[in-house]
Amino acid sequence: MSNEISVDENGLVNGSYEIASSFKADGTSDEKKQVTLRMNMVNMPIKDVLSLAAQSARIAWVNNVGRKQFDVWENGQVVNVDMASPGKAPVDNTAAMIKAFIAAGINPEQAKMLAKAAVENPALLGNILK
Repeated sequence: MSNEISVDENGLVNGSYEIASSFKADGTSDEKKQVTLRMNMVNMPIKDVLSLAAQSARIAWVNNVGRKQFDVWENGQVVNVDMASPGKAPVDNTAAMIKAFIAAGINPEQAKMLAKAAVENPALLGNILK
């Protein structure tokens, strides 16, 4: 397997990366083949490489955390996602915070605002609980 990749001072990626792929002719086929794909990159901006790499992570996040906690997210919100495990809920678990605040008698709108503020500034929550 040849994985020789370099990034020049302008952020351009050159080289190739090999990855194994198996597939069938169609969904009903029993025959399966495995090939090695050599992904060649010539003067490809690093932003484009990362964007392509993040596509499957984006899909995993949307299909798992995003949809399961749909009511928690604000339109236009920036969400930090761990590329290594995008389908897992973030450690801050905003949804659990909101539920806990509501259970404590805080109205839902204030609970959302408080949870968002606590995620952005964890020390805030510590100061409130003192």
